[in-house]
Amino acid sequence: MTVLVTGVAGFIGSNLAEYLLEKGETVVGIDNFSPYYAKKLKQHNLTTIPKSKNFIFIEVDLTETNAMQTKVFKKYKIDAIVNLAGWAGVTECHKQPLTYVYNNTFGVVNLLELAKDFGIYKFLQAGTSSQYGDLPIPWNEETQTTTPPQIYAASKASAELFGYSYYRNYGINFTAMRFFNVYGPRQRPEMALPMLFKSHLLKRPFPQYQDLNKTGRDYTYVKDICDGIYKITQKELGYQQINLGNGNPQTLQDLISATEKVIGAKIDLKRMEERIGEAEVTYCDNTKAKKLIGFNPEYDINSGVKEQYEWFIAQPDWYTLEKY
Repeated sequence: MTVLVTGVAGFIGSNLAEYLLEKGETVVGIDNFSPYYAKKLKQHNLTTIPKSKNFIFIEVDLTETNAMQTKVFKKYKIDAIVNLAGWAGVTECHKQPLTYVYNNTFGVVNLLELAKDFGIYKFLQAGTSSQYGDLPIPWNEETQTTTPPQIYAASKASAELFGYSYYRNYGINFTAMRFFNVYGPRQRPEMALPMLFKSHLLKRPFPQYQDLNKTGRDYTYVKDICDGIYKITQKELGYQQINLGNGNPQTLQDLISATEKVIGAKIDLKRMEERIGEAEVTYCDNTKAKKLIGFNPEYDINSGVKEQYEWFIAQPDWYTLEKY
């Protein structure tokens, strides 16, 4: 199988490319190096993907139709698309909403049109648990997501609606994968764990935006996410929405404690004002994923944090510099 992975230089994308190559698949990866965070980090992510004749990287923007046709779809026979590209971040989306709508909604529709025109009938779309907002937990796929609380979540929810239209009208198998608090190697630098690691290494306080014991996150290790994505690529599921999450929420204190256990030191905290868009809790009901694709998360918070920290400290010094 040849899989097109968009956003391949990002966190989940680079991990997925490596995972698919290990499974013997061919990966055509694209990225436009959007400036949400440092290009140097994304370029580094690409260097960590094992060199292979089965990995092709193309720098291109998925919103540019002609460039996508010329550089990707006319050159390679694609069997499945995993769309991980887009602008992320629930706390940043209110600063530039049009950027999120353009990339996360128009970008998906443009890719769906290309899939239709080139006869690609397997399309996996990265969604988000943010779509559930403050609805009663745990969240399952039957929960209505018609009231997304942030522009980021709204852009992802609208992509799912377009996916249904392309399934209904053109027969494209469309799976919306709702990710829950993914962490692991190559995680974006502004996320909690990289910030915790940097706080320790640079001997500075960790900015605490959430209540230590009130808020909870369903932290899901990236290798478990990649396994779930791979299993979806092996099936034709029609139109589906699938939660991919660990199913075991942890508080911020749990995350800090797991980090302190790994580094062997206490982390100083600095209480900050709560940020707009922050969810109080995320809690995944992954029953459907277990039944439909055999999803079975293997990592708990302790084993995941340990593996991520070991990876983090093995990186070049510039990864831990303050400007990142």
